[in-house]
Amino acid sequence: MPNKENKKILVVDDDENIVWAVNALLTMKGYEVDLSKTGADAISKSKDKLYDLAIIDIKLPDMDGIALLNIFKDGFPQMRKIIMTGHATKDNAINALNQGADFFLTKPVRLQEFMDVIVTQLQKKHKVSTLPPKEGPSV
Repeated sequence: MPNKENKKILVVDDDENIVWAVNALLTMKGYEVDLSKTGADAISKSKDKLYDLAIIDIKLPDMDGIALLNIFKDGFPQMRKIIMTGHATKDNAINALNQGADFFLTKPVRLQEFMDVIVTQLQKKHKVSTLPPKEGPSV
């Protein structure tokens, strides 16, 4: 697996405490981290840089996090997408996963669980991006 220093993570959340903590932790672990407080800013940043993983809050000031998830799913299918929210319900967890989230985390999240999810999702992205192309049907 490539060095984690090569992995780019976009954190989309308007909660300054969460953003600060996630940025500090991931940067300390060697990841390249960009921060967005709005969906529009996240979309703009993702046009300039290819992210390996996005951590998206459901409640953003300018748009619903699920709408942003769908934009990322359509525009960047190989990006791993984690929904992380303090407004978790069974319905929004199911909806997020059905809409293409690769994982759903509830705030507050334990530090070890958070890092385990990040590492696992980045490993899955690496596996998908290194698979050989599928062969067409035989004739």
